[in-house]
Amino acid sequence: MAPPATPPPSWRESFDSLDPARWQVPARPEHVAVRDGRLEMSLPPDATSLSVTHRRAVPFVQRAAVFDLDFQYNHGAHDRYLMMGWLITATAQGGSEYLRLRIEGDANNGRVWIENHEAPASNFTYRLTPQAVFATGRPHHLRLRLDRERVRLELDGQVVGEALHGCDFASAYSQLGVQSGHRGQGDVCWWDNFAVSYE
Repeated sequence: MAPPATPPPSWRESFDSLDPARWQVPARPEHVAVRDGRLEMSLPPDATSLSVTHRRAVPFVQRAAVFDLDFQYNHGAHDRYLMMGWLITATAQGGSEYLRLRIEGDANNGRVWIENHEAPASNFTYRLTPQAVFATGRPHHLRLRLDRERVRLELDGQVVGEALHGCDFASAYSQLGVQSGHRGQGDVCWWDNFAVSYE
């Protein structure tokens, strides 16, 4: 039996800065900023999406990759939809197969789950995991375990669900963003403490 593969080095992004050597930054960076050690995002009033992409690929076939990420979803009690999204793709430019961690809600409660490329656009009923409910306006911790076949999601230390992910790629790029078909309404959301380790 072959010895287990040596894991790649672990790493952590604490958002002391948004280094362009590590992140692809949008053309309008005024709506993406590092403040108080967190990545702050606000959707412009004339845009439907905004994101940054980490330039480092994370292999997950020989050894399972464990992603840790903090987020804070804020909603201004208006009647417009707002989503925070964590997209996992085969290349930094995207691809036809992906996993998406979808975060949405209102001024009081949010929901988070995982879907993949088989989810139709704007069809929020197709999910790989159940929904987990959280209180908005405060920080929460996500953990995502990804291996050759399966993905598992935890929220604040509790397992949300695990499933076959249906993706046929061997390394992952992460894109963090905000999105709304109603464009920006002044909501400000945060990401923080993005880390990768291996099992």
